[in-house]
Amino acid sequence: MRMNELISVVIPIYNRESTLQKCVDSVLAQTYKNIEVILVNDGSTDRSGDICRRYEQIDPRVKVISKENGGLSSARNAGIDKSCGEYIFFIDSDDWIDSDTLEVLLNAALQKGTDVTGYCVYFNFPNGVESSRTSDEIYIQDTRALIKWMLAGSIYANAAWGKLFKRSIFEKLRFDEDCDFCEDDEFSFRMAHIAKGYLRIADAKYHYFQNSGGMVLSGTYISDTPINVMSKIESDPIVAGDPELSRLAHKKKIAALHTLYVKYMRAGDKRNAARIAHMMRELVSKHGYCGISKQMQARVMLMRAYPLARFVELSSIWLRGKKYSKKSA
Repeated sequence: MRMNELISVVIPIYNRESTLQKCVDSVLAQTYKNIEVILVNDGSTDRSGDICRRYEQIDPRVKVISKENGGLSSARNAGIDKSCGEYIFFIDSDDWIDSDTLEVLLNAALQKGTDVTGYCVYFNFPNGVESSRTSDEIYIQDTRALIKWMLAGSIYANAAWGKLFKRSIFEKLRFDEDCDFCEDDEFSFRMAHIAKGYLRIADAKYHYFQNSGGMVLSGTYISDTPINVMSKIESDPIVAGDPELSRLAHKKKIAALHTLYVKYMRAGDKRNAARIAHMMRELVSKHGYCGISKQMQARVMLMRAYPLARFVELSSIWLRGKKYSKKSA
């Protein structure tokens, strides 16, 4: 199949001088050459801006946007607005892709006629360990099935990175710039309502770097946004009117509440931890445990007793940290 469609690769950047070169090099080395690379420098205070300008000087396919810091959603939207491609691909500035990623994605998208096409993913750790998350190909053509896949799926199911989007998706859609956390979940749920065809290829070609110092894994950033996003999803007419989808949404909200509870405990914020525990009790009382594991049920029950729960959860975090340190040694 002859392919000549322009692909816009959008890379949002904030203080990623140590990882940016590997990311951009992997994009410029693609076997599919008809691309434009949009580097969105979102108010970086390190050398990221200098690195962006250097790439712009040496490769005519590179465009640089320099803007005040507005967050990930704002940076992605700026990239979309600047883009000219018939397809748009997002990659985070600490990740990288295999050299044939875009070629294989575009070929699959054209063959299947899908609006959204993606891969499985490699998880790469700072200690050099690489874990591949591959599974069977998934091809979805109706809205309900796509919503179910996203509610039941892992981090990749809802991620905006690593997917090739048909430009028509963004005629009606942008990232919510008021969403400071879980922006991919919020975006992907709205995307599921308008996408005509979704394909996930069984192979893994996107390398997701598990940055322990980042916002998600460090646990230092605390926001109620994940709860607000899940409440919005729960109240969606398609979800609320479907017992199976509703149960999946409640299950995901239980996980979000527990994660937020642990973050408040780590911060020593007993008042907000108690507030989240109360929200959890109300949810479980109304909808039950919604199929969560026995271990998670026990942890949810412990949220009634703050001192004991704090000891258990912080001990668990400490043990995971020791296990990670041993792997890194």
